[in-house]
Amino acid sequence: MGILTRIVRIWKADINGVMDELEDKELLLKQHLREMEEELHRKDARHTGLVTEHRRFRLELEKTKRDQASLEDDLKIAIKKDKDDISRMLIKKIRLTDKTVEESTHLLEKLQQEIETLRAVLEKQKIQFQELNQKTVSFLLNKEQDRRNGTISDLTSHNQNTSGELTDEEIDLDLIKYKQQYKASTQGEV
Repeated sequence: MGILTRIVRIWKADINGVMDELEDKELLLKQHLREMEEELHRKDARHTGLVTEHRRFRLELEKTKRDQASLEDDLKIAIKKDKDDISRMLIKKIRLTDKTVEESTHLLEKLQQEIETLRAVLEKQKIQFQELNQKTVSFLLNKEQDRRNGTISDLTSHNQNTSGELTDEEIDLDLIKYKQQYKASTQGEV
């Protein structure tokens, strides 16, 4: 039984190794960046929606306060004219309006807090995304540069002549290699 378990473990390890080799790490990295960017867009849309909702509630609250002031003016007139039935009805409406104003004010405060929290998270994540995107671009450029340097090294090692003398083509290839190394080192400094 121990041998069979070992064989299964080795087989699983080999499959995992093969899968790792099959995955193109550069493509995966690019895909992860795209997914991060999409998530940032979703959060940005959510933030915009919250701001719009906040604005709408604020406008409704201002209208309710205007209605409340109008009701209070009407109440003063009803009291002056000794219209107790109308005064009672207006007092009831004023109290309901007071409750609406209080609830709307509380809702606006909660929305404002959510907006501020989401804005802070978004700003932080956008900065992180930009940094990661820059690192990824730099990484991919370095990988491409390494591939090119490897190709040039392969070419120069295959093209060296056996007599020990350098040909013009070998010198040209070395020149290209040194130029690429120089560009890579100056890009790293910038």
